[in-house]
Amino acid sequence: MDAIERLMQTADLKMTLFEEATSRGRPAFFNYNADVDMLMFLIVAPTEEFIAHYLDEHVALLYLAKSNEVVGLQVEAFEKSFLPRYSSLQKAWRLSDACDELEDMGDLAIVIQQKEPEVAQEVIRIAQGILGYSPNNLHAVPA
Repeated sequence: MDAIERLMQTADLKMTLFEEATSRGRPAFFNYNADVDMLMFLIVAPTEEFIAHYLDEHVALLYLAKSNEVVGLQVEAFEKSFLPRYSSLQKAWRLSDACDELEDMGDLAIVIQQKEPEVAQEVIRIAQGILGYSPNNLHAVPA
C-alpha cells in the first residue's frame, strides 16, 4: 500500500473525549454498512463534521475538524479482511454466541445493545495495538 498522506501527525490528535466516553461503555452511534463493508462508531452525533485519520489500510481515527478531538473509529473492509485477523473480535461479532434463541425483534434489539459495546471495546483494543498506544502511555502514539 502507498504511504498514507496525513493532514496532521497522529500524536497531535486529542484522545480525552474518546477515552472518557469509551470507558463508560456504549458508543453514541454504532453502524455497520454491509454495502461498503465498513464499521463505524462515534461518541458524537453523526451530523458532526469529522475527518478520518488512517492508521493503516483498515483503521481510521475520526476526529473533529475544529478541535482535533478523536470522536470515533472507522474500519474499512471489516468483514472481508479485518475481522478474520482477530479471533477475539470474531467472537464479539457473532450473535450466535450471545443467545440461544431469538423469539422476536425485542430479543434481537436487546442482544444488539449488549453486543455493540463489546465489539466497540475490542476494535478500540486492536486500534490501540496498531498505534502502540495505551491510555496510560500517551506519548507512545507514533507520528
